[in-house]
Amino acid sequence: MNNQLARPDRLHPVVRSDTDRQRKPGNNPLHCRVPRLSEIFMSRIALAVAVVVALFAAAPARAECTYPVFDFFPERNGGVTVDTVAVAGTPCAHNFGEGPGYHFTSVAIALKPEHGRLQRQGGARFVYTPTSGYSGKDAYMIQICATKGAQKGCTGIAFLVDVRK
Repeated sequence: MNNQLARPDRLHPVVRSDTDRQRKPGNNPLHCRVPRLSEIFMSRIALAVAVVVALFAAAPARAECTYPVFDFFPERNGGVTVDTVAVAGTPCAHNFGEGPGYHFTSVAIALKPEHGRLQRQGGARFVYTPTSGYSGKDAYMIQICATKGAQKGCTGIAFLVDVRK
């Protein structure tokens, strides 16, 4: 065996204990390199990135539902119709937030869907889940009442859903 290959101090820079520093280089064949903290940190980052990439590459992303951005103004006592595309059996979430100067006074289901389930999950969050295996049209409505300064009123938000398999 070539004596140069057996000398670990020639392979990598190493961190040694006081005892090792007193020995002549190459006298400790069991000595191994201690990785630097930055190398450990970088290897963990590389592993985390690889896991995230593998997860996203493993299954194609499937949107829970799609609908355009829309505005509603409860103090005008109007209504809004929202065309929506949903996947059968997949939840479709709606989160409504109070705009500047608005205060919701009530938020409720005004019309339940015929081919799915609509659940209120606290505050102004709703989740519509079309029946698994169903494809076709469905509809539901959420009513939001609010005040804005001295004005008050309600808006009906009708979701017209195209459910796809």
